[in-house]
Amino acid sequence: MKEDWDGEYATVHPDISYGEKERNRFDLYVPAGASKDKPAAVMLFIHGGSWMGGDKSEIAYACRRYAKAGYFTAAMNYSLIDLKNNKSNIPMMLDEIGLCLGKIREKTAELGYRIDKAALSGFSAGGHLALLYAYSRAESSPLPIAFVAEQVGLVSFVEDWDDAEADSPEKISEAIKLVETAAGREISEDAVLNGEARGIMASISPLQLVNEKTPPTVMGYGGKDWLVPLENGEKLAAALEKSGVDFIFIRYPNSSHMLESDVDSTKKYRESVLAFAKKYFGY
Repeated sequence: MKEDWDGEYATVHPDISYGEKERNRFDLYVPAGASKDKPAAVMLFIHGGSWMGGDKSEIAYACRRYAKAGYFTAAMNYSLIDLKNNKSNIPMMLDEIGLCLGKIREKTAELGYRIDKAALSGFSAGGHLALLYAYSRAESSPLPIAFVAEQVGLVSFVEDWDDAEADSPEKISEAIKLVETAAGREISEDAVLNGEARGIMASISPLQLVNEKTPPTVMGYGGKDWLVPLENGEKLAAALEKSGVDFIFIRYPNSSHMLESDVDSTKKYRESVLAFAKKYFGY
């Protein structure tokens, strides 16, 4: 995706380190005319790539888009899952989001600005991580999470686990490997039998974490997406509505995973994010 950009809309501070690992870096966009006299907010964008690939440059368009609208924005890299070495996992990625938010607060303070709240946004795997951090770690976040805006993020691993249990021993074996890799925990046979494994799956599934304190959410899903089907958005919308959480669910009826075929839906998503920013950032 592209966003018109001539460099006058914001000052970009690239490749700021937020931790000790190689990929612990983010780009910060300071909007032109940002005031140092009153508090502001930041939108942190998280790239996709199946938790195993991707780069912050792929979501730079979103940083540009909302920096042009007057908001601080940032795009982060995070440690990726390596199926051979298995040195990263989803809880570690959540830790890194927290570290990045803390560094954003620190860096903007050094520049003379006061950031007092944040929104998380992401695409695909990044959407899942944005939802999961906001739904599970809001209370410990270095910056309060005002809302989430995500597209085509997976909302639950639990259904895949249930399907595997109902299928065959081979499917269970595959599901165990998925849990161990994603959650960073070893799964014993007893954990499978007593339900603990399913609980671990639920702990990294935003859908299972929705409650009345869940941050407001904007979400978009494609009607022809075979990778993360529209059903993900429908289930999350139902859970948010049941818990009384403010949300906007945008369908892209003609689009696959890249949400490429619905101009009106794309416009509605952008407008919805800006509406939530105005409502929950206060400007």
